[in-house]
Amino acid sequence: MQLTEIAAEFERVQAYKEPRRTDELVKLMNVLEREYRTFKTWGSSDSKPDLETPEMRLYRQISDARVFSED
Repeated sequence: MQLTEIAAEFERVQAYKEPRRTDELVKLMNVLEREYRTFKTWGSSDSKPDLETPEMRLYRQISDARVFSED
């Protein structure tokens, strides 16, 4: 899946209601992890340059958009 397709899907998913919205966001994160190996670079201490790649910026944006509980 192209990065532009993932970004477009992310925008579309924003309109979903919880918990489906967060479930779909996790699926997008999984795609990024599988196809762009974003998870590998997320926690590495020597990965600072990798954290500013377009795929990592999108990964963090999706991650930050998740909701873990309804208040």
